[in-house]
Formats: sequence, structure tokens, C-alpha cells
Amino acid sequence: GNLFERNYNGTMVESYLLNPNITNGDDKIFVQGAAGTNGIVHLFGDDNNVNGIPDEVETLRTKNWLINDAKLYLYVDPSNTTEQYPDKLYLYKIENGVNYQTYEAMKQGTSMMGGDLVLDDEDLPDYYLFHLTDYVSEILKPDTEVTITDFGIKVYDAADLPLSASDTIMRKYNNNFKGVILTGKNASLAPRSLKLDIFYTEKNQ
Repeated sequence: GNLFERNYNGTMVESYLLNPNITNGDDKIFVQGAAGTNGIVHLFGDDNNVNGIPDEVETLRTKNWLINDAKLYLYVDPSNTTEQYPDKLYLYKIENGVNYQTYEAMKQGTSMMGGDLVLDDEDLPDYYLFHLTDYVSEILKPDTEVTITDFGIKVYDAADLPLSASDTIMRKYNNNFKGVILTGKNASLAPRSLKLDIFYTEKNQ
């Protein structure tokens, strides 16, 4: 087989890999295919009362909302200079140190989940869009059986798709060599920081 090894010594990526901001999140997310780097997204904030459920989710579960749409935007960072950016990214869930296929991908397939690159008016890479409506709807149910986890982000490759219902483990590597820098949690670039937009209708009591 082939051996892929990537050397980040002396690069901007190295400092982020060696000193990740676990508390507040990094301002840049580096996603590189092949044997490169994957990102991690924590969607719903902290669990300050330590009951295993993010406090924000507990609050939203009291709202009696019908979720019409939920979109995750991952913006291309201004520092990104490569023209070899991927056309699609892929989300997977991270649970107890193991990488799994995402809830959406297993249930609906990647075409429904999204992750496609959206270009701006000048045909330059703007953001990647994921449709998480089913996932958000499910986790906001008080009696849900879906575990809330962090999400990994990797460059999409068709070979990553599960071959069967039992094929649930996500490999960290693939055959797509493209990469992109995304804007993470960055107050100075707030309009382009990663965000989750939830559209809802209040149910009648």
C-alpha cells in the first residue's frame, strides 16, 4: 500500500497543532486531505452543570420548537491562499476517542447532509454549507437516544462513505489531497466565524 506522511515543521499549522486552544477554540481550522489534518467542532457550548448535556441544549429543549431548518456554515479563512481547495467537506462524530460516520450520513447520505463549497460573487471560495436539520431536531427532543458529540471535519472522498450499515468507523485519512483553512472562533471576523443557524416554528401548546 501507499504511505502518506505530511511534515508541518516550521509552518503556521505547526503552532496550532502543538498548542490548540482547548478552552476558547482556535481562530483557524486546518483541514487537509490524504494523511493531513482534520478539524473539530463543538456545536453547543459548555455543560456547566455537568449532567452530560450542554446547557444550551437543555434550554432549547424547553422551547417547544419545530425545527424547520438548521445550517452549519464553515467559512473559508482570509489567510487561505491555496487554489486546490476541496469541493466538499465531510462531518463525522467523535465519541470516546473513536471517529464514527455522522448521524446524517448514515441516515440520509452525504447528498442530503451537504458540506458543499459555496462560491462568492467573484467565484472565489466563500463557505462550506452543511444541512443538520434532522440532527438538530433529534437532539432537541427531551427523550432522544442520539448522543451529543463533537464533530470532526475532514476533506470529503467518496471512499469514505459506508459500504454497509455496520461500516461505521471513519478513517482519518483518504485519497483526496486538497486542503483549506477555515475561520474558527474569531471575534475580529465574527460575521465569518463558524455558525449554526436554526430556523424554527413555535408549536401551539
